[in-house]
Amino acid sequence: MNDKKFDAVGMMREIRDKLSRRYAKDPEAEKRDLEAIRRKYGIKERERGKLASHQQPAQTPT
Repeated sequence: MNDKKFDAVGMMREIRDKLSRRYAKDPEAEKRDLEAIRRKYGIKERERGKLASHQQPAQTPT
């Protein structure tokens, strides 16, 4: 196999496994992390069932 210096897939697996273990120990940590990301990037939390742009998709007449 090709001898790579950087394994992006392996790195992502490690990150995913680390976060999975962390969130399994502390389920509220995921919510806190997501809230911090939303604040950092100015993302408003969307309501369930609504699109991020707050527009409903066009409905076809029946």
